[in-house]
Amino acid sequence: MVIDALRHIPSRGEILFRGDARLTPYNHDTMLTGDPDALVRPRDIQECREILAYCHAHRLPVTFCAGHTAMTGSSVAQSGLLLSIEHLTGIRDIGLHNGRPQATAAPGVFLGDFQRAVASEGFFYPPSPTSRNEAMLGATIATNATGDNTYKYGTTRRYVRAMRVIMADGTQRLLERPADQQISELKNTAGYFLLGTPIDHFIGSEGTLGLIVEVTVDLLPQPQPHFGLLIFCPSNDVALSIIGEAHRDAAVSPSALEYIDQAALQIMATHPTFPSPPAAAQAAVLCYQEYAEEMRDPFMEAWFALLERAAPEMHALLDATIVAEHPADEERLRTWRHHIPAHVNEIGHRLEGDDGGKVGSDWWVPIGQMPAMMAYMYHLSDAIHVPYLAFGHLGNGHPHVNYLARNAKERQMAIQAVDDCCRKAVALGGGVAGEHGLGKLKRDLLAIQHPTPVIDTMRALKQQYDPHWILGRGNILVPPE
Repeated sequence: MVIDALRHIPSRGEILFRGDARLTPYNHDTMLTGDPDALVRPRDIQECREILAYCHAHRLPVTFCAGHTAMTGSSVAQSGLLLSIEHLTGIRDIGLHNGRPQATAAPGVFLGDFQRAVASEGFFYPPSPTSRNEAMLGATIATNATGDNTYKYGTTRRYVRAMRVIMADGTQRLLERPADQQISELKNTAGYFLLGTPIDHFIGSEGTLGLIVEVTVDLLPQPQPHFGLLIFCPSNDVALSIIGEAHRDAAVSPSALEYIDQAALQIMATHPTFPSPPAAAQAAVLCYQEYAEEMRDPFMEAWFALLERAAPEMHALLDATIVAEHPADEERLRTWRHHIPAHVNEIGHRLEGDDGGKVGSDWWVPIGQMPAMMAYMYHLSDAIHVPYLAFGHLGNGHPHVNYLARNAKERQMAIQAVDDCCRKAVALGGGVAGEHGLGKLKRDLLAIQHPTPVIDTMRALKQQYDPHWILGRGNILVPPE
């Protein structure tokens, strides 16, 4: 019996078993609820090694969980042991190493706390998922997290220099990136990254190859001052055209380009501190512009000139543009932006009682293919008559489309729409998952992204690292019978 074996896990902390009310908060992420047999919260690396060695010897499934912000069920255990990294905390070092600014930390530190600590030492760690204050650093490595800064600064992969990993059998490995390695900028979180070195296998592996217990990342100098603009637009089409023009216009150089369509703007406007949008506003663009002091006014002028050219209807909306130049103003912009997915998740959970709920997309395409992709998505989505909205990182070809299915039939139609959009995205040179991974809920999309020989290579890699398939069972790949 699994439960009997789990009672003898070599943990120095308390083990919570199924039926214990204290286990309930660990049973779900934002999309899926599981039913683990037990939960363990190790305090140090040695305890992690002993636990994994024991589970490997007894063929016990182990799922790793962090801040429960996953969108794909990757941190949800359907059985076996759930291992929380919440007590593996602490920042070991921030400073210069051989002239390179770096930081080393445990995986359980919250990303937002890590970034603030780095900033206090005069450095900058760019990855900025919306949930950065709730997501843990190790989990962002395991999903190759992105965010609004990805437009300028790239994905998490670019910054990972080394990691300490506990393998499935309890052995420890130190993985370091060769100093001269050219890190791929390819956007991919659909399965294992096969083009790099072993450290790249673990970035985006969703807890299926080993447990990350320490990570060293490269840092950047603090960025220049910046301002944010929340630009109200008369239509979705105008908002899309502004993003395309900002991407092409050399007079501006945004660090982030975010899209908020009509339905998403309506949700954003429900935040209690959000000002009443103009009556003519039917969509919005959120962008950030870094600048040297002497370039602040020229950049601001260039932005407003771009907006004036976008469409005649924009002229009546320009005065309503919200400009954020101070930290408190920027925090409000980020709070309003975060309100969209947070409120959508609340609505989705309410709809689950009628067998509906949220169905989200994570596909991406090269920015040049975005007009064709968005036209396809809107035509397809309008046709199925399921409420939906689109928002997110359109500047780097990666919007999120969330369907709010009101019943089981609508849920199936929404799932089919996501599948169809994923096929279209791949046909246009993109992919099925830009930042959330596949987990358990979206692993069927792997076959849309990759041909069978590539998936077979991934299965062989999984077999190599985890021969008994105990880690993250059900994430990315279907376990063997």
